[in-house]
Amino acid sequence: MKSRFTLLCCLLLCLFLCELRAKPVALPPAWTLLDGTQFRGTLSGVYGGIVIFDTIDSVRTLGLGQLSESSLEELAEAVLSKPAVRLSWSKSIEGMPVALRKKLSILSGTKTSAFNPLETCRTPDFYLIYFSAAWCGPCRRFTPELIKTYKELKASHGDKIELIFVSRDRGATEQLGYVKQDQMPWPFVNFKSLNSVELLTRWLGPGIPCLVAVTPEGNVIYNSYRGQEYLGPDSVVKNFQKLLSLVYGKQEGMQVEVQAFQALLKRRSATTVSKPLAP
Repeated sequence: MKSRFTLLCCLLLCLFLCELRAKPVALPPAWTLLDGTQFRGTLSGVYGGIVIFDTIDSVRTLGLGQLSESSLEELAEAVLSKPAVRLSWSKSIEGMPVALRKKLSILSGTKTSAFNPLETCRTPDFYLIYFSAAWCGPCRRFTPELIKTYKELKASHGDKIELIFVSRDRGATEQLGYVKQDQMPWPFVNFKSLNSVELLTRWLGPGIPCLVAVTPEGNVIYNSYRGQEYLGPDSVVKNFQKLLSLVYGKQEGMQVEVQAFQALLKRRSATTVSKPLAP
């Protein structure tokens, strides 16, 4: 009887594995550069002449002029398929807003309240995730510097960026004490929700302070760690500032590519609108 039960379990396991293998794995779209090389990635966003892709294991930043003509056509189609304006926090279907919905609070004066951005407040283009704790000496020294940087970034870029504090404290009281004592100006994950934000906590390194920059889908752009090597949060701040300058700066020398792509979008948009309905 025992052997028959074991045989049945083995058969069920084999059927399950066969079913898994039979299911096709959806790969990200393939993109081609001017030199003919290809890579796979999902479009994160187009910012003037800069394109950012979420690839399988990283994030790739390219100029419009680096893509082949066929890939520019595909890029235009991908752009037109996205909402023209980024949705509000409550309506967005992007990974980060969905993962954080109803799990954030923010300090106002001496009290904390739920973080509920206005419907007119768009979701960010980029996020910083800050892993820190009150008991960590290096964290307490770095946090005031990060607060200063955060305020400068918000003054320059507003809702286009946001920082989320993910506590590594030993309890909610310690977390709230840290937030209030340092007067953290950014939203933080409620202590009771820390076990349900895997999209963020998967990027936590072996130690803190740990700062990570991610896309709206939660894919890492810069990390305080390279494998087990600690680069530190300052390296993320420096690289993140460079990225914002590139994305939102003057982008000198890219005007021709930007104008050409805008013209392509208009042509594709007109074609889409005038396309007759299928019978």
